[in-house]
Amino acid sequence: MATVNFSVPSDVKEAYDKAFCRQNKSAVLTELLRQVVDERRRRAKAVGMLFSFAEYPVASGLRSRSGYFGGVGCCGELHSATAPSSG
Repeated sequence: MATVNFSVPSDVKEAYDKAFCRQNKSAVLTELLRQVVDERRRRAKAVGMLFSFAEYPVASGLRSRSGYFGGVGCCGELHSATAPSSG
């Protein structure tokens, strides 16, 4: 088991003490840290997956045809975020 020491603002400590007054502080902090680590890993994985789409021509082509980055839609109509409006 490791020991961790860190400083927090006194208002945060007071709020923590009120919120978790009857719970084991080490157990609460351990669970919160696990949640933060898991969330960070999920976000990193999601970002990695999003960037991996750019590496595949099929995905890039689908985005272009769908009009996501401008291009031709499924029915052949032209889509562009910068197209001038008629009127």
